Amino acid sequence: MKNFYKGLLFSILPMYSFFSWLYIFNTSPLVTHKERLIAYKKGFLNSSFNLKYLAVLNILFSIIAIVFLLKALKLKWNLSTVFSLVLVIVLVTITFYNLWSLL
Repeated sequence: MKNFYKGLLFSILPMYSFFSWLYIFNTSPLVTHKERLIAYKKGFLNSSFNLKYLAVLNILFSIIAIVFLLKALKLKWNLSTVFSLVLVIVLVTITFYNLWSLL
């Protein structure tokens, strides 16, 4: 269970940044891309950082979370195993998304 909790802990930042990005860019009434980026950065304590560094950090945390969640998998099928598999699939998708954003 320790690996499961470590995986959840490392998955917080990538999931927060991904879903906040989706929320701002799909539901925000802001018109220009620059306004949307400013609103996205406000979600991270209004800090001025380069988004490429955030993408690299998200990739790193996603890979670490995937490793811990895969270590936590057991042969028994229970709720935590299913949740771990779903979370791994979401984190792999987020990792690919962040890799694509670096291109």
